[in-house]
Amino acid sequence: MEAPPIPRQCVLCHRDGIYRCSDCFNQPLFCTPCIREQHRRNPFHRVQQWTGSFFEDSVAIASA
Repeated sequence: MEAPPIPRQCVLCHRDGIYRCSDCFNQPLFCTPCIREQHRRNPFHRVQQWTGSFFEDSVAIASA
């Protein structure tokens, strides 16, 4: 498994980026508020969260 780039910055606001989307081009990193906003209209995209060791499937945007 690949690790996120260092520093792990959200592509939109530059806060700590811990989410990526398998369906988005280039799989950019997002923080929690930005992933929710960017995927509000894409509920079927596959979002993953960085655990510190690997990316795992996440439901972060579903709980918004």
